[in-house]
Amino acid sequence: MARSTQQDAGPETAAGREVGDVGRTILDAYNARDFDRLDAVIAPDGEFRNVPTGEVFRGAEGMKQYQRNWATAFPKSRVELRNLVACGETVTMEYIGRGTQTGPLNTPQGTIQPTGRDVELPLCDVLTVRGGKVTDGRTYYDVATLMRQLGM
Repeated sequence: MARSTQQDAGPETAAGREVGDVGRTILDAYNARDFDRLDAVIAPDGEFRNVPTGEVFRGAEGMKQYQRNWATAFPKSRVELRNLVACGETVTMEYIGRGTQTGPLNTPQGTIQPTGRDVELPLCDVLTVRGGKVTDGRTYYDVATLMRQLGM
């Protein structure tokens, strides 16, 4: 991964590092297409919300479904961590997803068939981590930017 920064505004730097490592594991799992790695960092009852679409994914299986959808649509895509801030139980990650849509992208509005277009999408995730596992998470990105790049 490219340059990243980690800041910990809390008094427990080691705890901040642990929380940040959970976030990095999620992004690394995507890049490696090693979705089973998510079992170790997502709480069984954890919820992950795709804010732009309103979808909610539950537990490690839900997070795997979320990541697989992107990996199917953009098989050679990668995410690049730009900034990570860990404080207490919260980690915020700013990253960029890059890839070419050569597979179907499933959305709540229907499936977007492959466009062959390149996408560079800024994203931001905010995760709550307790006991080394994500209990709550939200991902933010601009759907209009994604749709414009896909030619929609």
